[in-house]
This record gives sequence, structure tokens and C-alpha cells, in this order.
Amino acid sequence: MTTRVVTAANARSIFFEILDKVSKLRQVFTITKKGTATAVIMSADEFEEWAETLEIMAHQKTAKGIKKGLKELKSGKHVSHSEIFKKRS
Repeated sequence: MTTRVVTAANARSIFFEILDKVSKLRQVFTITKKGTATAVIMSADEFEEWAETLEIMAHQKTAKGIKKGLKELKSGKHVSHSEIFKKRS
């Protein structure tokens, strides 16, 4: 993936060129304002791919956490509900 950094003022003047490069070449643009990155422009397809990847990764982490919890429960590494509330009193 090629990333190009442009200022907001420059991005305004070449906006349609940016859109062409994003859609045809899958180039990504980081837009800066006063030297700070404020936005990213990428193709809609690439954005969807990123979103799907993040969702899959989130589910994998959740599944991993559940499996770890079940394993700890089976091995006796757990605290009962009543023990938790005894500690708070």
C-alpha cells in the first residue's frame, strides 16, 4: 500500500486526482492540517476490507478470552459470586 501525505490546502486543489488514485491505484492519502495528520482518504473497498479484518480480529480475541476463562474455570482458577461480594463488604 502506497501512502502519500498532503496538506489540506493541496488536497483541496487536487481532490479529483486524489479520488482517481484512490480508486484506480488503491493509493492512500494522509491529509495534514497545520502539520498534524487529521484524515485519511482510501478507497471504499479498502476501507471495507480493513473494517472486516478488525471485526474478525475482535471476534478472535473474544473467542480466545472465553476459551481461556473456561480453561481456568475447569482448573479451579476462579472466584465465586459470593466470594466477590464478601470482599466488597
